[in-house]
Amino acid sequence: MASKILPIVARTPVLAGVCGTDPFRHIPSFLKQLKELGVLRRAEFPDRRLVRWRFRQNLEETGMGYSLEAVAMAEAGADTVVIYLGLTTKGKLGETIATTLEESVKAVQEIADAAKRVEREGQEEVIVLVHGGPVAEREDAEFVLNRTTGVKGLFGASSLER
Repeated sequence: MASKILPIVARTPVLAGVCGTDPFRHIPSFLKQLKELGVLRRAEFPDRRLVRWRFRQNLEETGMGYSLEAVAMAEAGADTVVIYLGLTTKGKLGETIATTLEESVKAVQEIADAAKRVEREGQEEVIVLVHGGPVAEREDAEFVLNRTTGVKGLFGASSLER
């Protein structure tokens, strides 16, 4: 998709969302390819928040947890980690099942801390953003950002339409 978008948006930064758990893709090579294409930042959208209940608990128990996915992607070269809290709530098409803002703060901080641990001297800063779940409006983003450290902002998608 990048090869179709980049020629059209010559002066607009492009961010690629990558699922780091794709077993059919060599992530370090893919991130390098995106950079060569001109994608400004390569973002990991850890996808464990889509997995709920017992299956998610099983993943966490076997060492395939959400924070570990963020760390693995940062180590592989993703320069942005988007903490995905699930489908965005509110609005006409919003998800109705989500964690609360209060619960999200703890999860966001845990994942942000994990992603930031991989920053090394001379390495570009890993930018941490939050997206989805109960963070659907400006006030929601402010709530989370004011209660966490190391999180730079909101990655808006459907929330910008609200």
